[in-house]
Amino acid sequence: MRRAARASGLVAGAACVIVLASGAGPAAGASRSAVRGVAERPLIATVTVSPTSGPGGTDVLVTGQGFSNSGCPITIVFRDVNHVSTMVGSANGASFETSITIPSGAAIGVGGIRASQRVPRYPYRQCLYKGPAGSAPFTVTS
Repeated sequence: MRRAARASGLVAGAACVIVLASGAGPAAGASRSAVRGVAERPLIATVTVSPTSGPGGTDVLVTGQGFSNSGCPITIVFRDVNHVSTMVGSANGASFETSITIPSGAAIGVGGIRASQRVPRYPYRQCLYKGPAGSAPFTVTS
């Protein structure tokens, strides 16, 4: 039997794993993994802000794309020039648009707004694993 296995290119006891990829994109709401337990391809998230500067207390429109439709929330954090981080909002979905307010006590200088998401790993549904994230600079003025 071992001789027949070698002739066919297989070694007795060897396992073969086939990974299938879905052709549908995240906009279609399709899973990026066709096989349970196989990690999804990494998503490339982008974040834009408008305006890109202003004093503490400024309302900022944050737009994000390239996140997961996993149902896990997206956390939006502002970090000032002194590395003080403040959660300023949250969102859901593969893309979002939301308004946040820059903290009034933010230090003057170039800081940033970061949107990050954790994703589940099947068969578990908890949002535990690092997922897509993106950031954009925001300059706090006097």
